[in-house]
Amino acid sequence: MEEGIDSRLLKLVREELSISKEDIYAINGPLDLTFLMKMYGLDGFDHLKEHSYLKPQPVPELPEDADVFEKIREGDILMHHPYLEKAGCHVIYGLVGLKTHSKITLVVRREENGIRRYVHLGTGNYNDSTAKLYTDVGLFTCSEAIGEDATAVFNMLSGYSEPRSWNKLSLAPYWLKDRFLYLIGREREHALAGRPAKIIAKMNSLCDKSVIEALYAASTAGVKIELIIRGICCLRTGIKGVSENITVRSIVGNFLEHARIFYFENDGKPEYYCASADWMPRNLDRRVEILFPIEKALLQEKLWHILECQLKDTVKASILQPDGSYEKIDKRGKEVFNAQLHFCMEAKSVAKEEAEASYKRIFIPKMHHTDTAGQEE
Repeated sequence: MEEGIDSRLLKLVREELSISKEDIYAINGPLDLTFLMKMYGLDGFDHLKEHSYLKPQPVPELPEDADVFEKIREGDILMHHPYLEKAGCHVIYGLVGLKTHSKITLVVRREENGIRRYVHLGTGNYNDSTAKLYTDVGLFTCSEAIGEDATAVFNMLSGYSEPRSWNKLSLAPYWLKDRFLYLIGREREHALAGRPAKIIAKMNSLCDKSVIEALYAASTAGVKIELIIRGICCLRTGIKGVSENITVRSIVGNFLEHARIFYFENDGKPEYYCASADWMPRNLDRRVEILFPIEKALLQEKLWHILECQLKDTVKASILQPDGSYEKIDKRGKEVFNAQLHFCMEAKSVAKEEAEASYKRIFIPKMHHTDTAGQEE
């Protein structure tokens, strides 16, 4: 309760909720801080606000008025939100007892060559409000293997059937944790054998005991592990002989870092994955979540660029210390680099280049003018 609440109101609340005085906590200040978002949006006081970011830019792979299905058939498309332009959908399925936290869309089309399945897989919510504030990635594909898996997901969610095996996708709460533990363990085996081994993982939170133990084991074996974790992190860095090869950074900026991206060196044959799940018990054990691979080299390069930029951020990043505290990066002698602002500027630059290239492809007819006597000028 807010400190100073009227005693009569407090008595009424206690009676209605059947709670004792020991269950009441007096808070010296506002109980709901979400009002600050509306306050920040008020006009004026611009000198106290961070410089506004650029509006979402058009996606070069999906020009205006383009046939989205035709573009997907040309090749997989990776989106980086909110540096993209539009989002929004409705949830239609769910399982009793499990929160459906996966982000998947399946479109089945009858085309000239038969039935084709188009799939979108994402790390962020299908919500047009949060899509403007959260950073996420999403994949458009018409891969036959992923299409089959997507159909199996919806069949499972609707209670129709459960597949015996999967082509590309890994799902929680049944197989996803084991998949992550396998991938982390594989890096450990590579390190013990003297082969290239490295893990870069970006997510919201890390508190799953089994995953933390696997990361400690990999670190002990010599795997270099770089974690980008915005929120809760129960892993401790700097423990001698245990986590000396692990670094953790949190990036807090104008946008809420929400994407889940995972990189595994795999003996020089890197694998990239995106997911709807954090490394938390609720995500891995009590929710429907999806992990999907990014296999096209060009799209892998885009994911690597995102990770690389965030690992060199010196403005919005804080580094987890062995005592559990976070410290901002000492900028002395380092490049001042803001990853989120860099992505905004990149999106604007790419959109501008695409617009200029499109203008150059337009044929401008040469006009002939005649005077009043009908003579051509």
